[in-house]
Amino acid sequence: MALRHVIRHLGMLAGVLALLQAIIITAAGAPLSDLLFGEASAQTDPSWQLDAPLAKKSCAKMEVSDPALWFDVTEDGDPDLDTVVDSYPSGVIAIVAGFQYNCVPAKTTVVAVFYSLNDSKDKPWYTSEIKLAPTDKPGTLWRGVRFKSQKPIPDGDYRVEFFVGKKLLTAGEVTVGGQEPEEPAPQEEAEQEQEEQEAEQEAEQEPEEEQRPQRRKPQRDNLVQIVGEIIDGSTQRPIPGAVFIVLQPGITAAQWADYGFPASDILTTNKADRNGRFRQSGVERNVEYSLVAWALSYTGWYMDGFVVSDNDPDPYPMYIELYR
Repeated sequence: MALRHVIRHLGMLAGVLALLQAIIITAAGAPLSDLLFGEASAQTDPSWQLDAPLAKKSCAKMEVSDPALWFDVTEDGDPDLDTVVDSYPSGVIAIVAGFQYNCVPAKTTVVAVFYSLNDSKDKPWYTSEIKLAPTDKPGTLWRGVRFKSQKPIPDGDYRVEFFVGKKLLTAGEVTVGGQEPEEPAPQEEAEQEQEEQEAEQEAEQEPEEEQRPQRRKPQRDNLVQIVGEIIDGSTQRPIPGAVFIVLQPGITAAQWADYGFPASDILTTNKADRNGRFRQSGVERNVEYSLVAWALSYTGWYMDGFVVSDNDPDPYPMYIELYR
């Protein structure tokens, strides 16, 4: 995801900074709503925001695809905007709806309303407001929904409606589940049964200790502390209260932003003291992490692909500069 897209999303952290600080204070973290929505995103040139003054003059009316589109998702719930689907299989952890547009006029706000038709056809399941920057370029706007716990979306029928003001732009429905699993061919079924029998025989021959499920745990001597300092890049003065976040392995800063900064994606977090210093533990060597730093009135900072190698010191020093 483009740098401008990530920075624009990190700007939203001002609204959730109080939540992150509450997590730090209470250790366990404040409870969040179990239902979280992704941020709207446009598949356009990352520089389109710079063309906003021209877009205000050249885009008179936004025309969109109708009916609304439903997009495929990965196993992690990330949207695949290149693949449109008619339904989702059981067990999917996110559903994503959207539409294609020709351009965006100035002062355009889109409201997305999701319905769970099996629960209530009239009462919205979730409503979200999306403020768009003007552009004269076409793109795709989407909105995704998943549970904070990443539990599967319940099987059933769902509907989405997109509005500008009181005008309905587009709408669409989709079904989750309801698909009969394919029965294996007789030959495949026989091969599968044979493999299961062979696996059982091998398990019986293994020592009892080896039959226990192996679960990877970080080795205590493989954990590294990060000792850092967060300062103002212009004045070189410390920033007290700045927040430092380590995301779960496999979660990038862009993915975390796309789904509204869920607390479940945070591995550990810390707050800088009055000297701008912090000490963060629990980072494993040779594992990729994404780091985020933030302070009120400053532009968010992030780093994907951060790795502490075997040759790096413990504690690992880090200096972060934030800019207004």
